[in-house]
Amino acid sequence: MNPLSTVIVIALSVALIVTGWRTRSEKDPTGFYPWQDPPGRFQLTDVKGWNNFHGIMWMVYGVLLLIGWGLDYLFFNHVGRIGLAIVVAAIGGFGCLMIAHAFCERKYYKQPKKKR
Repeated sequence: MNPLSTVIVIALSVALIVTGWRTRSEKDPTGFYPWQDPPGRFQLTDVKGWNNFHGIMWMVYGVLLLIGWGLDYLFFNHVGRIGLAIVVAAIGGFGCLMIAHAFCERKYYKQPKKKR
């Protein structure tokens, strides 16, 4: 396996884990998508729960990338499928993050009051 790719994957995974850790301790709501402003404090039912949920998501994603790299190193390096497991972990993991974020939005956004 290429030593440069090893350094990149480990650095990215550590950055994601640290980002998740810091997100969990933020006082204001954090955003998920870069093109979308984070929700206001008044829009959420539980800011701490929102940030905790997103922090855990980023930490799990960082760990999944490390696991994908490890599987790639152990099983696929000699077959010529370099990067298969890491690509699956990256793309599949981000898809799972998007689904989890949608669930988080439904759980923590305040619902408008129904008119009677």
